[in-house]
Amino acid sequence: PPDLPFGTDELMRVPQVVLPLPPASMRDDLLSRLEKTRNAPGVPLRVGTEREVEQTGTVARLRTIAPPLLQADGSYRIAIKVRSPKAEAVRLALQFTDIDPRVSLRFLASDGQTQYGPTTRGEEILDMLSKNMASNDLSSDSVTWWSPSINGDSLIVVLDLPDKLAVQGTLMAITRISHLEFTAKDVLLMPFSSGSCNRDAACESAYADAAASVAQIRFQSGGYTYSCSGTLMNNAGYDLTPYFLTANHCINTQTQASTIESQWFMQAQTCNAPSVTIDPRFSIMTGGADLLYITSA
Repeated sequence: PPDLPFGTDELMRVPQVVLPLPPASMRDDLLSRLEKTRNAPGVPLRVGTEREVEQTGTVARLRTIAPPLLQADGSYRIAIKVRSPKAEAVRLALQFTDIDPRVSLRFLASDGQTQYGPTTRGEEILDMLSKNMASNDLSSDSVTWWSPSINGDSLIVVLDLPDKLAVQGTLMAITRISHLEFTAKDVLLMPFSSGSCNRDAACESAYADAAASVAQIRFQSGGYTYSCSGTLMNNAGYDLTPYFLTANHCINTQTQASTIESQWFMQAQTCNAPSVTIDPRFSIMTGGADLLYITSA
């Protein structure tokens, strides 16, 4: 596909959808729930609220605002910026009723310069959405692909289509934006209660590998964005298959698992640090996960 990032002139031509200011009650309700559940066992941390994007909620509406534009190499591009004012971070829900496996999808910060997450091929999206539907989920969530979380109140979606056949065979709408009240670092800095047996992993080198196996995950469920944690688990064959263990009250359906983004090295760099500086190895993995096994026991 044509190169990114955008030049200044091209960025100015990207159409933009701006949602109205969210009601104050939306943030108040989230903060009230957070205060009640922050240290409650068996309750995932709610960090964002999904908002409808009516302007692009159907294929026809999206293509009216952001039609596929012919590029110099003969391919086509759909690009659009979506903004939810006052959000600390945002995620976008892209609903596909059909998709050509040859397309490529990217998400950029609002400046058009920084790409978040890898370039995703249409065949990867098809594979994940097929797993959702194979799990007997026939809801609109089963055909929805979620973007990475991007700090700030807006992001740019870029869909590159190799030819007219791909334009005809890819039916995409942007149905929702998750308005996040907390960035990943905000969650790390929240004052959770620790037990007397809890140890600061940064204080003991013996915990270094175990700490590196722990990730914070974000996922979508029931109209909200949640944050939980989990850890990599090796198997008896020690073949480094990336099995990830998390709580059943966080992830218990394939469609939820498909919305996961995992944030690694969310940890302090120094022992008993008075303030937290994020580990420079911090990284985010996107694209969801395969749900292999669940139990509520």
